[in-house]
Amino acid sequence: MKPGFRPLPDVSKEAGITSDQARYWLTVLEIEPVKVGRVRHVSEDGAFQLVTMAKMVAEGKTPQQASAILKTAPAVKPEPLSPVHSENSQILAEVLEMKNVIIAVVGELKASRQESSLLRDQVGRLVDENRSLRLALLPPPEATRKVIPWHPDQRPDPAEGMGILRRAWVELTQPERLRRNVGN
Repeated sequence: MKPGFRPLPDVSKEAGITSDQARYWLTVLEIEPVKVGRVRHVSEDGAFQLVTMAKMVAEGKTPQQASAILKTAPAVKPEPLSPVHSENSQILAEVLEMKNVIIAVVGELKASRQESSLLRDQVGRLVDENRSLRLALLPPPEATRKVIPWHPDQRPDPAEGMGILRRAWVELTQPERLRRNVGN
């Protein structure tokens, strides 16, 4: 075993996750484990990031969100403390925990700012599209002229004023005289 490296099964037990989850999270965090024999080993920093990620996932974040926060926020590993009074060690532990929380909040704030800028850009594009669609759907500003359809000239009926017998005779002998468009 190399110095400064810990076996992955031990790290996953400490974090409270399975070895498969630990391997997946290492790929999400872009950490390359070192294989010694049949056991993968992770650096101390990688082990700390896995444990921190396990805490974030337990709080309700997805592995992708937790890895994004860990990638943007600098990894703050608690250093071993010199022996002091128990009260001071409790206070120091609380301060370190608050420091880690503040770093996580700063990472989330950066991510939310990026997301809000993306949303602003998208809303701006949608507003422009809405304006163009509204202009396309509005009626034209000027009232259009009324269109009058074409009708042929109305000519008088050539059989008007003829009696029944005369009309029957013209229909049988000269039907072309009864056409309205032919000059009589």
